[in-house]
Amino acid sequence: MSNPRLLYIDASTVKTAEYREWLAQKGCLVTHLVEQEALYKEEILSNFDLVVLDIRQPTRAKEAILNHLAMLSDRPPIVLLVDEDPASIRAISAILPVEQIIANQNVRLVQELLWHAVETAYTKDQQLQILIRHNANLDAFADSVAHDLKNPITHFLSYADDLSENLHVMQPQEIKSYLDIIVQQSRKMSEIIDALLLFARVRTIDDIEIQVLDMGQIVNESIARLQPEIDAKNAQIELPSTWPSVYGYAPWVESMWTNYINNGLKYGGDPPRLIIGTEEEGNGMARFWVRDHGCGFREDEQKKLFHPFPMLRRPGDRSYGLGLVIVRRIAERLNGYVSIESEPNKGSVFSFSLPTANE
Repeated sequence: MSNPRLLYIDASTVKTAEYREWLAQKGCLVTHLVEQEALYKEEILSNFDLVVLDIRQPTRAKEAILNHLAMLSDRPPIVLLVDEDPASIRAISAILPVEQIIANQNVRLVQELLWHAVETAYTKDQQLQILIRHNANLDAFADSVAHDLKNPITHFLSYADDLSENLHVMQPQEIKSYLDIIVQQSRKMSEIIDALLLFARVRTIDDIEIQVLDMGQIVNESIARLQPEIDAKNAQIELPSTWPSVYGYAPWVESMWTNYINNGLKYGGDPPRLIIGTEEEGNGMARFWVRDHGCGFREDEQKKLFHPFPMLRRPGDRSYGLGLVIVRRIAERLNGYVSIESEPNKGSVFSFSLPTANE
């Protein structure tokens, strides 16, 4: 655990300094305020993981500070150090609901209870921050996917409306061109939905069958799936003569190759020339890559490529942005990783690494 941030409020008596000093020695970043000062420091409470309110000493400001903290809607967890008078504890609880009340004279026991409260509050704060970041990422992800789905739907509806309104005056060839576009955009929507389903399965499914892969066959099947695009682009693809044995899940690994090769067909030059290669890394992993000869990516662009927030857009790019995110998720699920090497105007090398299956 790094350094929890604590606000310690008391009557500034010498007797109460022992716990502040002990918490500081344990690595806590302790800010000390006397009760009167705390009444005017509402804005700083959000900067702390925990507030320790030491009200064992009778002071005139005790009830005021309790009421003040009770009025704050956004406050960190609060621990009260009080005396052992039951009536006093009931009175305090009625004013300010808190996470913990420590009423004991045993210094060692109080220290243990305080430290447990610190660890609990710090862990909850860290989890909250992670949850906030995840929610922000999900919002950005949903916005991006919605944008990508909206494009083909907009085209689909536009051409369908034109057909509906003007079908009686349109020539057969014009009707066919409209229908071709509608079919194309429908397929695009289907691809996006398939990618979303795969993305969800990669995140949640646990019962996949890990086995030694026939990587040559998997790559050939991926190329066969993309053959219409390869022919349309007049692309050249070079393959290695041998493949290392690795562990993985064949359907997911084929999706990885399909995404890499498909990106190479889009950005690998005109016409695209792709080199597929592999090597053993010497750390129990084997690396597989697709090298293209396209325009490449700047360093700041490379950092965005495998993350869905935000999507990297290029002029004329019709991709839906999930491909590389899926590749990264699959690699991580298969105990591997992804990487990219690229320079502007010098092409790119997209790679993934998987555990080797040596005897």
